[in-house]
Amino acid sequence: MKKLNCITSTKACPHLPLNYFIKKGVQKQGWLFDASKKTQFYALITSIFSDEKDEFTSCNITFVNREKLIFLLDKKGLSRTCLEHIISEN
Repeated sequence: MKKLNCITSTKACPHLPLNYFIKKGVQKQGWLFDASKKTQFYALITSIFSDEKDEFTSCNITFVNREKLIFLLDKKGLSRTCLEHIISEN
């Protein structure tokens, strides 16, 4: 598998919320690179469906091993430094 160069595009990247998020107008460290987090496994819940008001019927749950995700992103050229560079440009 070919290693990608650090992406420097100004387009939004779907992985950025893992690194930082905005809370009450202040940028905070996200769970992915937060060294103070003891948890290594996370459940990402997406595609939440509702057939009726206030009646949730299905969703997709993806379990993520934090260390393996960091390794995979780095292998693809999306290291912490690279992601911080992308964030600083946007």
